[in-house]
Amino acid sequence: MLQAEADVASAKQAFQEAQADPGSSPEDVQVALYEYKAAIVALQDLKDGTPGKFHRSLEIEGAKAYLAQAQMELQVLYNTSGVDQGDIAQAEARVARWQERLAELKAS
Repeated sequence: MLQAEADVASAKQAFQEAQADPGSSPEDVQVALYEYKAAIVALQDLKDGTPGKFHRSLEIEGAKAYLAQAQMELQVLYNTSGVDQGDIAQAEARVARWQERLAELKAS
């Protein structure tokens, strides 16, 4: 329980920092918000005696946030000259993984 409470506090701080940081993209803020919400839900599940409970709508929200972040990072790489093709390939793979995960969640 203490670890879950610490996770909530840490996620809240990360979310607030992302909001306050002018260098954070909207996608970064959305990911931080999802992680904060997920920590709150995990703590509540623990209190309810249902640790690890699956929350489809929350997982979809998270997949959308991570996908948007991955797409933004890929776009930055596409728009940056001299970027290693391996970095682009890894970013494309991240986008594909999040697209697949989102499709899986929506289908379940």
